Amino acid sequence: MTPKPFIILFALMMTFLLIVGIVHAFTMGNVDGQWSRIEPDNGSWGAATNDYWASGPPGGSTEYDNLDLIFTYSFYRTQSEYGLNLYDDWNQVRYGLPTGTETGFSGQSGFGFDGVNDLVDPSQPFVDIPLLLGKFCHFNNPIEAEDEMEWVDLEIRADDVLCPDGLSPSPDGVLQFGLRFSLDETDNYPPGEDCAGALAFCPYTIGTDTNCPSQGGVNANGCADKVDIGSLPLTDTFTCDNEGVPEEYKIGILGFEPLTDPSLACPTQPSGDYAFSMISGEMADNCFCLYGVITEVAETGVSLNHISAALVEKAVEISWETASEVNNLGFNLYRGLSAAGLKEKLNQDFIPSQVIGSTSGARYTYLDRDLLEGGNYFYWLESIDLSGGTRLYGPVNIFLTD
Repeated sequence: MTPKPFIILFALMMTFLLIVGIVHAFTMGNVDGQWSRIEPDNGSWGAATNDYWASGPPGGSTEYDNLDLIFTYSFYRTQSEYGLNLYDDWNQVRYGLPTGTETGFSGQSGFGFDGVNDLVDPSQPFVDIPLLLGKFCHFNNPIEAEDEMEWVDLEIRADDVLCPDGLSPSPDGVLQFGLRFSLDETDNYPPGEDCAGALAFCPYTIGTDTNCPSQGGVNANGCADKVDIGSLPLTDTFTCDNEGVPEEYKIGILGFEPLTDPSLACPTQPSGDYAFSMISGEMADNCFCLYGVITEVAETGVSLNHISAALVEKAVEISWETASEVNNLGFNLYRGLSAAGLKEKLNQDFIPSQVIGSTSGARYTYLDRDLLEGGNYFYWLESIDLSGGTRLYGPVNIFLTD
């Protein structure tokens, strides 16, 4: 399929802006995150067994379990304040009773987030250009828990936001937004145990790694868990003056990309293989890089929570959820064999908005049954507003075996 002219024009325009460094670039400082209560809440400080909150180690460190580098550690929701010191990074939340070789805090399971200290590449982010927000890890240890952690919200704040003209935006230079991390904690099976009958396969796999336990791959130490990410309703934006015209902006979430080695730093430039679901192997620190983008709030009036692709009955199910659709007419879906390759429109009929003209959102699904062969498939979502304006989201990808 031939690329649309406006896509080619947009790519050429953004390349020109990046080369010559001309205007319309924003400045941002530190990105920090604090974990909220573990849910579902029972009215106290969380519902999970033996839950704890911690601050530290310092930003950039990979000694996640070292209590000598932990600034605060409590069963109350106590974490470092935004911008306090180096320990405002790697705020953690953990739970469970360790059953492996590690004990105490280091043997618990949970989440951690290390926000970027100064967005250095690009040092002045452009609209709709991906930027690194931070590093997220799932500390996946064998535990017992009568009450499991189902989801936790991460409250993120970006400081020292400046408009392209160098002035502070309205109402201030601080932008706050939230993400929800959901955890499906599967039953663990030790290596070498014979999983029979209904337990012969793990629920989450990568490629052909399906056996429980397998000799290698993501299920080598027992069935892997899954972490899903979704945006919370938009609560904070900032406004800049663009040649006399006020423009409202937000930070949108593109998704995660996995790190093969948790000790590595996240690359400032993503590959574009974003996902909103992460498969997390047992007895490991599984880390992922979180990328976002500065984008205008208005445009098609769509605030997208997430988009994902999953294998369902020999087809790929593309799912997406919106938080609001102010003037959105509907959607189109596109598929490609690479993140930078050609896109083929999937839906023959236009996918209409379920909540047209409303400030509320909706959930959508589409089954792609016309799969050619195994390999990587990439999917994009296009929203179209009432005046014909469009916006492209994605890609998200999925790997299929032959």
